[in-house]
Amino acid sequence: MENTTTPMMAQWEACKAQADGALLLFRLGDFYEAFCEDAIRMSKELGLTLTARQGTPMCGVPAHTSEAYIDKLIAKGYKVAVAEQTEDPKSVKGLLKREIVRIVTPGTIVTSQLLADKKNNYFASIAQVGTLFGLAALDVTTGEFRSVETETVTELIDELARLRPAELLASSKFKTSHPHFFKELSHGFSFVLNEKEEWRFDPKLANDSLLSHFKAATLDAFGLKGQFASIAAAGALIGYLKQDLNFRLDHVEKMSSDCLQNYLALDRSTLRNLELVEGECSLLSLLDQTETPMGGRLLCHWIKQPLLSLEEIEKRQKAIEELRVGPDLSQVRDLERLMMKISARYGSPRDLLGLGLSLSKVDSIRNALSEARAPLLVEAKEKLSDGL
Repeated sequence: MENTTTPMMAQWEACKAQADGALLLFRLGDFYEAFCEDAIRMSKELGLTLTARQGTPMCGVPAHTSEAYIDKLIAKGYKVAVAEQTEDPKSVKGLLKREIVRIVTPGTIVTSQLLADKKNNYFASIAQVGTLFGLAALDVTTGEFRSVETETVTELIDELARLRPAELLASSKFKTSHPHFFKELSHGFSFVLNEKEEWRFDPKLANDSLLSHFKAATLDAFGLKGQFASIAAAGALIGYLKQDLNFRLDHVEKMSSDCLQNYLALDRSTLRNLELVEGECSLLSLLDQTETPMGGRLLCHWIKQPLLSLEEIEKRQKAIEELRVGPDLSQVRDLERLMMKISARYGSPRDLLGLGLSLSKVDSIRNALSEARAPLLVEAKEKLSDGL
């Protein structure tokens, strides 16, 4: 195979070096082109015609239909880097500047048919500090960011089985120290594993990364005081997404720390054997009468993490009793994902229309909650600000 050394191919090679091992789609006019080994792989996986220019293999897809092809590659386990023209052709003579603007992975899909409306799509990170294990999970499509610490590997696997992340971040040292961990985890669900250097999980570096992201002086308000394993996992994840994948996280404005003692422990065998959330005849499919994707995801979370506090259980019961004759939510779209796409500049005119339609229902929802007495509904009513 004879590689060319034209200025354009030099530009492609520079982008490929920054692609973190991803298959690179390189913008050329109205097409995204793949070159060399990427072209051969894309041609084979997508059934596309493989061509060549000056001995260099090429394979391209139209830009306006590229998301469908990216979905297919992601579904096959690939990472896809997208290099765009970052200069206006009308104002530049000669070769246009191109840069990687995003790297799409199973845990960072945003505008994708692979996303299920009523299921979270988590990107998880795991770390070990001393004898404790930290787990951080972020759904980039909703901004939900949570963490938990466990004392044993078994508890860690059970938590991951509950979250079922599409993608995992861990250090090479962790994989070496726990040789059977990921094989055992793969028996329950499929995921993509990213191995990185141990220094990325340093608690001090991770702490600084989180403080910088949240523009905070301490992490105490997020429930992370003294939770060095959780901090290591969460900070490493934020750093990887921002620096390695060039992913915008402006919409991730908070995170929460779960306490396992507050919930009934459901191990992976229980989740599977009782068919709580997976399958056509699961408990979730029987109970789910939610009208919005946000409600569906919340119900799924509740089923997988049953409360132990009688007081908190009764709060939910009272709220649900009143909601039996509650507001009409049928016209409310997926506000969490719409807000994310718009704030991260992935939004389309259709997304803006959906957001406007959903926000137009706020007054009627507020009015329907005006006589609410259940504490959870009163709290929800107060959160509906007058500015909406």
